[in-house]
Parts: sequence; C-alpha cells; structure tokens
Amino acid sequence: MSMAEPGIKTDRFKTSEGVELDFEIAALAMRFTAQLWDLLVTVIPVIALAIILAQSDLLDRQSFNGFFALAFFLIRTPYYALTELFWNGTTVGKRIVGIRVVSADGQSLTPHQIWVRNLMREAEVLVPITILIAGFGGGAISNIINLVWVLMVFAVPLFNKRNRRLGDLAARTLVIVQPKAALLPELSVRGSRSRFEFTLDQLDHYGAYELQVLEEVLQSERPIGHAARKQQAERRARIAERIRERIGFEAQVDKADIEAFLEAFYARQRAHLEERQLLGDRRADKRYRDET
Repeated sequence: MSMAEPGIKTDRFKTSEGVELDFEIAALAMRFTAQLWDLLVTVIPVIALAIILAQSDLLDRQSFNGFFALAFFLIRTPYYALTELFWNGTTVGKRIVGIRVVSADGQSLTPHQIWVRNLMREAEVLVPITILIAGFGGGAISNIINLVWVLMVFAVPLFNKRNRRLGDLAARTLVIVQPKAALLPELSVRGSRSRFEFTLDQLDHYGAYELQVLEEVLQSERPIGHAARKQQAERRARIAERIRERIGFEAQVDKADIEAFLEAFYARQRAHLEERQLLGDRRADKRYRDET
C-alpha cells in the first residue's frame, strides 16, 4: 500500500494486465456531492412537467403526488444505469466531482454490476425517501420504519473501510477518485525514436485508462536489490506479452527490447488517442472496443 495523506483512504488492486495500482477511495463527501448533482439533473425535468400539470388542474393532490413519484422513478433509474454504462462508471455528478465506479476486483466494470448497484440504490434510499416525501407511508409507524431504514443505510459506508454502500457490496464495486492521466511527454519522445511500429487497428484496442496504467509502469522507479529488479523486469515482460496478444502484434520482442517496446507502444497509443479525441472520439478504456 502506498503512503497517503492523513484521512485519505487508498486501496490496491490488480488490473487485467496484471499491474498493481493504488487508487484513492472517494470520500463520502465527494460521493454525496455527486449524488446532489445527479438528483438535480433528474429532478429538474420532473419539476418542469409537474409545474405544467399543476397549472392545468388535470390532477388532484393525491394523483399529483403519485405522478411526481412515478415520473421521478422512470427518469432517474435509467439515468444512473445508462450513464455509468456508457460513460465508463461515471454520471454527470461523478464527472463534476471527479470520481468513478470501478469493479472491486480490478477487472472491467460489467453491465450486470452497474444494474445491480443502481437498482439497489432504489431499495436503499430513493424509494423510501420518495414514499416519505410523497406521503405514501400509510401512517406514522410506516414513516418511522422508512426513516430508520434510511438512517441505517446511510450508516453502512461509515463503518466500511472502503466507503461502500449496500449496492456496492452487492455488485462488488468501488467508487474511486478519477486518476489524473498525466501522459508525460518524455515517454512519448523516447518512444517515438523506437523501431517498433503499430497499425491503427492495433492501437484501437486500448483507451486512456490503460495508457495511464502503462505510464505508471514505465515511470516506476528502479527498485533496489537484484530480486526486486528481477521482479520488476518479469512484471514488465508479462505486460508486454499481454499487450502483444491483445493487439495481435506478431513479431517477437526480445528480453532486451521489452522496455523499448512498451515505450514505443505508449508513444504511438498516446498520439493515436489524442488524434481521436480531436475528432470527438473519447476512448476511456478498452471496453469500447469489446462493445463495437
């Protein structure tokens, strides 16, 4: 585990390329702020429609409450799931705050995990709170039970070292601070002088997330001691081999050329992604290739 500032939680997990990385766990305040933004995004169209209906006198008070609750549910449920599905674990609120959902085992986030965690949110908080606000509780006892349930749900992340709510536990997900991809220029310059060449099809297999992972590997300091250096070399060799297999790079890479291969791939991948981004194609990670 890497050293972190006091009060900041970090976690380490292994990516599908076999790289161990440390990530900062999203603080509860960050998650709460993102949730407020997302609620604002989903409730605005409901409020606008409710105002129109209120002015028309088409619904009585009870019907109006029911409409509001149903419309809010039909908008927010697909909103959370679809944004996290197509924006690689982020929503509008998460993007503003700078956090994202990842799989707790370090593998790619699956649609099943996204739907589970978001449907669980409905049962955890949103439906009980909607019932309380809309007055569907059926009496004081029912309202008290709903309130106690909501308070218990809110308490779960407080006693969880990874700040995971019930939905995260059920879906095996984790919310982390979005890593800042530095994409250091010196690596790009060094790689551009390499003899290794890659086709556009080979460069279409990875995205910015994997590029950052590779940068972390290439920028890691040379460890002290023969055993540690050997372990680092073996890890880089495994990464190079996995990249070769995934992109279909047929030429063999000698042991002495592994560093040059990784730097060359980094340089070309970075240039390719930057070019695609100028065309409006933002590729967050390798999942987009698997879905096309």
